[in-house]
Amino acid sequence: LLGLLAPLASAQLSREFYKASCPDAEKIVAAVIEKKLKEDPGTAAGLLRLLFHDCFANGCDASILIDPLSNQSAEKEAGPNISVRGFEVIDDIKKELEAKCPKTVSCADIVALGTRDAVRISGGPAYEVPTGRRDSLVSNREEADNNLPGPDIPIPKLTSEFLSRGFTPEEMVVLLAGGHSIGKVRCIFIEPDATPMDPGYQASISKLCDGPNRDTGFVNMDEHNPNV
Repeated sequence: LLGLLAPLASAQLSREFYKASCPDAEKIVAAVIEKKLKEDPGTAAGLLRLLFHDCFANGCDASILIDPLSNQSAEKEAGPNISVRGFEVIDDIKKELEAKCPKTVSCADIVALGTRDAVRISGGPAYEVPTGRRDSLVSNREEADNNLPGPDIPIPKLTSEFLSRGFTPEEMVVLLAGGHSIGKVRCIFIEPDATPMDPGYQASISKLCDGPNRDTGFVNMDEHNPNV
């Protein structure tokens, strides 16, 4: 997934960007991620979503991490980002890296590397991540509100949004299908009667999401392996 998101990063990237300045950077990131996944297996899904929401709004620049100011909104406040999680994981990785290599590894690279390691450790594919991304100094709520695709966006509009960022329809399907094969989804976004599905799975969803659970309940993306 990150390989497909790479075109959204504007910096000149390299697989050995920190070879001299912070040679243990990737080991440090992986160690923190492994610890976090043992504490909460859902960390991988959270980071995967955080990465996508950061990259799709205005490039992979860590602008989603910036806190709002009294006179300036931030991407964190955007509707699609209210439920994004994983910020504390990035903070913990940053703390470890700052102790070893102060003011060296960008937050944008931490998000990219941390997501890569979370996917791998959770049973997903291992892949290379070039580094050298630069962190944004600004963050704007409207960038996220206007650019992040919602769950009810029409397919032609969704395809157009991905095409404008250099993705083919096939790559769009890979990103969306892969990104939604792990973690949980709120019941309000599930329509168990809208399309044909396995009767047993349909009954399971209905049981979890009927009645008062409709507004507050969650369903695993993958009924059998929600964290893989």
